[in-house]
Amino acid sequence: MLTWLGRKKNPGTARRTDNRVRLVLEALESRFCPSGGGGDSGASISSFSASVVTGHTVLLSGTAGGSGTITIQFSGVASGSTTAASNGSFSLQTQAGSLGTVYATPSDASGSGSQVHTQLTVAAPTITLGLTQNQGTSVTLSGTVSANTPNGLTVTFSGKATGSTTTGTGGSYSYTANASGTGTISASVVDVWGQQSNVAQVTISASAPTLTLSVTQDANRDVTVTGQVNDESPSGLAVSLSGVVGGSATTSASGAFTFTGLASALGQITAAVTDPWNLSGSGSVQLTNAAPSITGFAATAGSNNMWTFSGQVSDEYAPGLTVTLSNIPGVGNVTVLVSSSDTFSYTVQLAAGASGTVDATVTDWWGAISQMVTVTI
Repeated sequence: MLTWLGRKKNPGTARRTDNRVRLVLEALESRFCPSGGGGDSGASISSFSASVVTGHTVLLSGTAGGSGTITIQFSGVASGSTTAASNGSFSLQTQAGSLGTVYATPSDASGSGSQVHTQLTVAAPTITLGLTQNQGTSVTLSGTVSANTPNGLTVTFSGKATGSTTTGTGGSYSYTANASGTGTISASVVDVWGQQSNVAQVTISASAPTLTLSVTQDANRDVTVTGQVNDESPSGLAVSLSGVVGGSATTSASGAFTFTGLASALGQITAAVTDPWNLSGSGSVQLTNAAPSITGFAATAGSNNMWTFSGQVSDEYAPGLTVTLSNIPGVGNVTVLVSSSDTFSYTVQLAAGASGTVDATVTDWWGAISQMVTVTI
C-alpha cells in the first residue's frame, strides 16, 4: 500500500486533499504493483556457485526460495534456465564461452526476484618438462600438464628446440626433435580457456670430446693408428689425422676408430674430432722406432757339411725384414727374410773342413741396423 504523509490543514480541506492523494496513490499502485501484494517478489537465491566440469561444460548450482514453482534464469558467460527442486536446490550443466561473471535471476508466480552473480574461474594450467639427450643432436622432451581438462592441449617448445605436440590422456606428452645447439629449451601450454601456463625449462649441456691414440708399425713403413673417442654421442664421428700420417676415419658406435696408412717419417701423429654440438677434441702420439736385434743366433751342422743358420729378430714389425749373413765362403753377404713368426733360417752346404765365424745383422723398415751377432763353426 502506498501512503502519503503531509502537514495537517483544517479538517475539511485536509479530507479533500487526502482523498485526492489517496486516489493518485491507488492508481500508481495499480500500475506498478499489479499483484497488489507488495512491490518485491517472494523469489530469492540464497546461494549460487559456478564451477568447470570439463572442457567448456560448467555446473551452475545453488539454493532458491519462493512460492510455487521457482525458475532460475542464467546469463553472462553461461546462459540457460532451470527449475528449483521442492527443497529449493537447483543445478544446470551448460556451456560457457569464457571465464567470467555468471548471473542468476529467480522468479515465481509473483514475478522476478533479485538477481545474484558469481565468478566462473579455474586455475591456470601448469607444466613440467624433462630432457633426454639421444645420439647426435636429437633430444626427447617429455612431461605432464596439470589442468582442469589436461588432454588434447597443445604444448609449444622454443629455444634450442622448437615445435609442438599434443597432450594425451592425463596430460602427458613426449616430443623428439633435433636441437640447434646447447642451451635452454622452454615449454608452455594454453588451456581450453586461453589461460597461459608457467614456462618450464631444461638445459642441454655437453662436454667436449676426448680422444686417446696409439700407433703400431706394419711393413714398409705402413702404420696402424687406433683410438677411442669419448663423448655423449661417440658414434659416426669423423676423425682427422695429421702429422707424419694423414687421413681420416669414422668412429664406431662405441667411439673406436682405426686407420692404416703410410707414415712419411718418424714423428708426431695428431687426431682431431668434432662432436655433433660442434665441440672439438684432439690427441696425439709419437711414432718412434728402435733398432732391431737378433737373439738365439745359432749354426747347426747336418750331413754332408750342410749347415743351418737361424735366429730370432725383435723389432716393432719384424716379418719381411732382411738379415745379412757374412764372413766365411758360402755365407758371404747372404740375405735372408724374416718369417711371420719373427724367425729366420738359412741352410747351405759348406766346403769340407770349412771353419770360422758367421756374422749376422738385420736392417728394419726405417734403415736402423742391429748390432752384429756371431756364431763359430
